[in-house]
Formats: sequence, structure tokens, C-alpha cells
Amino acid sequence: MAIPARLSLEAASHDRKLRLDALKKRAQGDGELILKFRNYDPTSRDAKRNTQNDDIDTVEYAVKGLAESILAKDEQLRNEELDIFNIAPKRQNWDMRRELDTKMHLLNKADQLAINTLLRQRLSNPNSSGSELASATNKKPNGLIDYDDDE
Repeated sequence: MAIPARLSLEAASHDRKLRLDALKKRAQGDGELILKFRNYDPTSRDAKRNTQNDDIDTVEYAVKGLAESILAKDEQLRNEELDIFNIAPKRQNWDMRRELDTKMHLLNKADQLAINTLLRQRLSNPNSSGSELASATNKKPNGLIDYDDDE
């Protein structure tokens, strides 16, 4: 059930009037005057000196011990013995694999290009037999790479 806008505005206006009346009563007070001596000491009848050691709530005060604890923890970590096994990679040949991946990417592109050219040649010459294609793919190009079907 939705409250009509007029009633909600009247209620808000009434609440505001009540709050303003309460503020007026508080400002007028009960007639009792409370003296606060901020800069004057009534017992010695002299100006107050700034002798209070009130801890002011500042960022510097809040993090006062934090810097020392961080430096102590850092010094403790530096004094501990360094565990080489945590630094070393899990696999010993990770750098070789990284370099091999880039080379294999280029080689795979060259393989796909060679396969595409062989297929184009076969499709352009429909009179040739399939044995020529099989013999062409089993050759060692320049004698460098051996393509075995066993792997």
C-alpha cells in the first residue's frame, strides 16, 4: 500500500517542526549556566598551561607502533636462511620449453603451408595417383626433420 505524497510531505513537515522546537528549547536552556574553564584555572586563578597530555586521535598516533613492527618483521625475514627450492622452478627445462614453443609455432605454420601446397597440387592435377602424394609426404625435407608415425 503506497502512502500518498501529500501525507508523507505533511508528516515530514510535522517532524521537522518538532525537531526545530527541541533545538530551540535546548538553546534556551533551563536557566542554569555551566561554566567551562578552558584557558583559566579557577583554583590557582591563573591561565592554564598546556600541560595536558591528551592523546590526540591522529593517523600518526594510530600507526605509531606499526612502522617498528614492520621493520622488525623485515629484519627477521632477512636473517632467515634463504630456501633455494622455493625459488627454483618446478621443472628444470622450463626455459627450453619456452624457446621451443616459439620455434614450434613457426615450424607448424611452415608444415601447414607445405601440406596446403601439396593438396593444391593434387587437386589441380586430378590425373595423378594418391601414391605420389603419400611418397611426397614421407620424404625428409633437406634431411633435417624426420616425420615418424610412431610418435
